[in-house]
Amino acid sequence: MAEEIGFDNPEKRRILSVIRSSHLFHGLSENEHRHLSGMFRVQALRPGELLFAEGDRGSSFYFVMTGQLIISRTYKGEEQTLATIVRGDFFGEGALLNNSTRRATIRAVDEAEVIRMDRVSFFNMLQSYPDIKVELQIVSKGYDIARKRQFTWLADEEALHLVARKHSLVLVLNMLPPTLLGSVGLTLTGLGPYYAVPALTYAGIATLVVAAIWGIWRYLDWGNDYYIVTDHRVVWLEKIILLYESVQEAKLTEVRSVDISTDLLQRIFNFGDIHVRTYTGVISMRNISTPEQFKALIEEYWKRAVETARAEENREVDRRLREKIGLPIEKPKRKGQPAEEEAPPEGPPKSKPLSETIFTNFFKMRYVQGDTIVYRKHWFLLLITVWKPTLSLATLLGLGTYLVVNYPNRVMTALYILLLIGFLGWWLYQYWDWRDDRYELTRDSFTDLDRTPLGRENRQTAPLENILSLEHERVGILGILLNFGTVSINVGDKTYEFEGVHNPAQVRQEVSDRQQARVHQVGRDRVIREEERQMDWFARYHRNASELWAFEERELESEEDDFELK
Repeated sequence: MAEEIGFDNPEKRRILSVIRSSHLFHGLSENEHRHLSGMFRVQALRPGELLFAEGDRGSSFYFVMTGQLIISRTYKGEEQTLATIVRGDFFGEGALLNNSTRRATIRAVDEAEVIRMDRVSFFNMLQSYPDIKVELQIVSKGYDIARKRQFTWLADEEALHLVARKHSLVLVLNMLPPTLLGSVGLTLTGLGPYYAVPALTYAGIATLVVAAIWGIWRYLDWGNDYYIVTDHRVVWLEKIILLYESVQEAKLTEVRSVDISTDLLQRIFNFGDIHVRTYTGVISMRNISTPEQFKALIEEYWKRAVETARAEENREVDRRLREKIGLPIEKPKRKGQPAEEEAPPEGPPKSKPLSETIFTNFFKMRYVQGDTIVYRKHWFLLLITVWKPTLSLATLLGLGTYLVVNYPNRVMTALYILLLIGFLGWWLYQYWDWRDDRYELTRDSFTDLDRTPLGRENRQTAPLENILSLEHERVGILGILLNFGTVSINVGDKTYEFEGVHNPAQVRQEVSDRQQARVHQVGRDRVIREEERQMDWFARYHRNASELWAFEERELESEEDDFELK
């Protein structure tokens, strides 16, 4: 077949191999793959060679065929490395789609080859295959979101490949209730003057304000949920302003399968739910546009991650074995760093401003600090504890201010200030008591922290691998309506309880996921210890064999000397 259509050329076959493996061309036939590969040309790059610079006019679309390239951008006069791209990664589509200049600089780390499609061929491809255009637009829009959001949890040089939100139809459906409420408000506002009933006008204005706040809240809630794929992991980022944030993730090497489920409405508008199943659980990415393409992208990077991890594992085994038997070891090169460059020394960690330290996560019921997930009790339980000081403060600010302003004297003013300080201190004490009762979940343990302001601290910690069972419950109508309850963690003959946490089912699932990941890591550590034991055995064998070889050499030389003397 290759001879019939001219694909006996090794270079053409290499280009075709890149095309076949890319999720971008998922669903195309073999002949279409071959047709597209004919639009690309190979371009070789020397180590450190610039492919294009930030600000250049976009003229081509690229895939990496061999080697590594680094993406960098100038920020405040300094060049910052953003990511490293490797075989199969494509780039350069943004400047072509938006008819703009390049937003970053790309240069080769070592000897590399890219395949290049010129502008005319690129737009011919988009015209012939509109699905490719849709996917490229989604990818390009994701990069724009990433630049604006600046996801701080990304690791150094972790390449971000896709950022997606829920389908826009979900936003439309979410906006229907506040829109209907706003219509009621407009009706009431119009009926007030008509019937000469001012109360209707006031009620309509109040209803409009509530509808506007509700609509803004729903829009922001929709806009703060992201589904992300990097070269290391799959992430679901969920955030409710001031109250809640969640980062659920799975390493690509831990993925077991990627499934799609859709209902009739989703099939009509081409969106659906993707379920990424791992060793430790399931990440469900709901209401994603073009789910088939998204699934193909995850599967491509999943396959790459597994192959990379296997190669890294083999290199690590080789390194440890060479170290055991005394052979020279090549110094590992940091990813994305040219061989002749030394890694810059890391400076001291930057301290955060005091305002950020105090007010970050002020009311949040769940937040993430590094690898640690922190849970607080539900905000409703905070309201129960602060309603008395809040009511006292409100009364003081109303009645007390009226008395001080209308009947001023020093005694009353001093009493007012003392009461204000006292009630405010009472409120802060109750808040701090709620704030310091928290539950922490790390990669290897969980902690139940009960701390009283200016008082005692009780900290109970247990390893994740010792968990025997997990349970959760929501008690009472308020627990069901507001979705809070208790997660019980059984460890031996002791039960730890995460009381009053928001969404206890999810908390239970996150504890379970991290427990399974820890068990998997413990098993992996056991395998490494066994490998070390076998390497020690092999190293001893190697040393004895070397000594035996040296001894035999000396014996042979001695016999040759004796023969010459005779």
